[in-house]
Amino acid sequence: MDSSTESSVPAPPANDPPVRHSFMRFVPLVVPLMAVLLATCAAVILSEV
Repeated sequence: MDSSTESSVPAPPANDPPVRHSFMRFVPLVVPLMAVLLATCAAVILSEV
């Protein structure tokens, strides 16, 4: 019985939190990059006009 309960609690649950944390760490980095890209695009369009 004990062995069955241990097998029913594998690594997946422990792997989920780290993945979400890494995603949350990447989001703040992607947002500013997107803002910079939009700003550069706007600057190019304005300079061309």
